[in-house]
Amino acid sequence: MISLVNASVNNDWRRYFYLLPIALLLVIWSISSTIALRHFLLMAIVLTSFSCLNKEVFIDWGRRFSFLLLLTLWFVFHTVFITIEPKWVWSEMVGQWFRAVTVCFLGAMVAKSLFDRYGNNAGKCFVGLCLGMGLVYASLVIATVVYYFFHGGHIVTGNFPFTFSARGGKLEVSFVLSIALALVAVELIQHFLKRETLLGLGLFKVILLILFLIVAMLLAGARNALIGVVFLALSAVFMWFVSYAKKRKALLILVPVFSLLALFVFFAIKMDTRWQVFYDTLPLALDTKSNLAWLTRENYPLMANGERVDVSAYERISWIKVGLELFWSHYPLGYGYGREVFAHALMPVFGGAAAGHSHSGYIDLLVSGGFPALILWLGFVATFVFSVIKIYRHSHSPYALLMFFLLMGFNGRMLLDSVWRDHYLQLHLFIIAALWSILLARERANIGCRHENTHYPA
Repeated sequence: MISLVNASVNNDWRRYFYLLPIALLLVIWSISSTIALRHFLLMAIVLTSFSCLNKEVFIDWGRRFSFLLLLTLWFVFHTVFITIEPKWVWSEMVGQWFRAVTVCFLGAMVAKSLFDRYGNNAGKCFVGLCLGMGLVYASLVIATVVYYFFHGGHIVTGNFPFTFSARGGKLEVSFVLSIALALVAVELIQHFLKRETLLGLGLFKVILLILFLIVAMLLAGARNALIGVVFLALSAVFMWFVSYAKKRKALLILVPVFSLLALFVFFAIKMDTRWQVFYDTLPLALDTKSNLAWLTRENYPLMANGERVDVSAYERISWIKVGLELFWSHYPLGYGYGREVFAHALMPVFGGAAAGHSHSGYIDLLVSGGFPALILWLGFVATFVFSVIKIYRHSHSPYALLMFFLLMGFNGRMLLDSVWRDHYLQLHLFIIAALWSILLARERANIGCRHENTHYPA
């Protein structure tokens, strides 16, 4: 009997050992100087998931992510026939875009492998890993603040003794926390609707997790993370209203949701003094002709009270305006794909470059590939958004709701943050591809073999 128990434990251990490289990859993905380790873990995942690959997997992924493939073809065409820097653009394509598309495919492959190994528990395994990633980051943020509080006597936000990135890590931390926050928001909504949840957590645990993640988000000190939280709250209200049969009763949720949102915004503004000078900075930032500090990064203009403008807000707003002008007047078809395309596009027009990227994913997208790239990216997002809304109205799947939140949050964040690049885009596409594959597999299992080809648009 003892030998049978030991054999069962060993089998379970070996069975779930496959999750270890995925868990490590998710945790280190947003940490700088881990590219080699990231590639090693990706290779380990490929080798352990290779058995699940077949012709159907490639065809299904290509059909579901057709807009992403069309966008890739446009970038390649642009590199060959349009851009004035083909060598630089091609190096960026190989080092960045092709890698992101490959990682997207690996996300679908991981989901397929999880289903082969764990069956209906595949979704719970993957979502659990994503939540674990968020809790690790939240714990590090809170531990850092506690450390500074006991050693300095005051709360310090956005200052980490560990290195998430060369820039300090605010964006990296808040990006991961937004993913975890979307996940627990799904748990909360599904609890209230009395529907299937992602992890089966009790309501009390869900509320504690939400509070824990929100506190960590505030202490991370990333001002633009507020945008992601606002988009998450608005998305939750929208999906709640769509799914609730009694519309009048559903409207009652608006009061507490927007009250909590207003409370979060209030504390976010109070804890970040930069908001207090934002409105005085705005008109100066929009005046890109009179002052070229956005280009030279010197001699920033002064506000009416004699103090210097909020540099971060000034630069972001000015760069977005200049980026739109570059697209409209100089590069309607784009300059060429690249992480630092904003700087390359500025050089021929202004003879100088303010920064590598514009601090807006959508501006970088427009300057990279012009109007065609924007249409293809929005088509990619729209097909999944409409699909998951349709699935959620039909089956109330928590995975459809989570995908909706992540898609809306990422694209909302793209407005004022350059998340359309590097590990941000890779992590987003990896998770979206995995969730989409899990969602479809569950839907097919629920409706039976006679509906193998679902009616949901790709």
